[in-house]
Amino acid sequence: MTYGLQIETDAGKLLISGDAKCMHYLGTASVNSDPSALIRRYQISASSRPLIFAKIAVGETVCVYNVVDAGGGVWTFDVVGTARLSGTFYCFAALTTESPLDAYGLRTYLSTGQVAFCSTRKPLWLSEVFTFTGASLSPSTMTATYAQSYAAVGMTAYATAQSTPGQGGGVYYLGVQRTSTGHIHAWCTVTSGTGTPTTALNVNAAVFVIETNGL
Repeated sequence: MTYGLQIETDAGKLLISGDAKCMHYLGTASVNSDPSALIRRYQISASSRPLIFAKIAVGETVCVYNVVDAGGGVWTFDVVGTARLSGTFYCFAALTTESPLDAYGLRTYLSTGQVAFCSTRKPLWLSEVFTFTGASLSPSTMTATYAQSYAAVGMTAYATAQSTPGQGGGVYYLGVQRTSTGHIHAWCTVTSGTGTPTTALNVNAAVFVIETNGL
C-alpha cells in the first residue's frame, strides 16, 4: 500500500494491515441437530464464513466439514469423530459493520467502510501451523509436536484427504486426534463401515493451532 496502517512484530511479521481483514472471535458454536448417529451439526451467527477451532480431550478425534451458509446470518457445520459430542468449537470470522465492545481500543477500516481490525473483539492469533502434502500418506505418521504448552489448545480440523477407494464400506474424513504433546491425523467415520483405510490420498493438510484459554 502507498500509505495507511501496518503493524509488525520485532521479527518483521505482519500483525495488522489496513489493506486486509483480520479474523475475530465470534463465540462457541451451539448444537443445531444430529443428522445421523455419527454426525452432529452445530451453528454460529456470523456475517461471513467462520473458521472453526476444536478444543478436544487427549485421545479424542474430530473432523469439521460441510460449513454452510444457512441464511439469516447463521452458518452451520458438521462434526464427526469421537469428540463430536464433547468438543467445544470456537468460531472466528471477518467483521463487516459490527460495533466495538469497549469504548477504548484500536479499530481500522477498509476503503469500503467495512471493519478490518478491532482490538476490542479478540482478533485471531495463530500460535502454530502444521502442513502435510503427498499423493499417498499414512495418517498415523502425520504427527505434530507442539513447540509450546497450552492451557486449552484449539485446532482446526477440516477434511483434508481422500480415503483409499474400496476399503471399509464406509465414508471416512481425515481429522485430527489430540495427543499429550500435539496431534496426529486420524480417520473419522461418516457412515458405518469396517476396515478403516490405512492410506490417505491426495493429502493437502494444514492444521492451525491456537490457545483458547481466556476466550
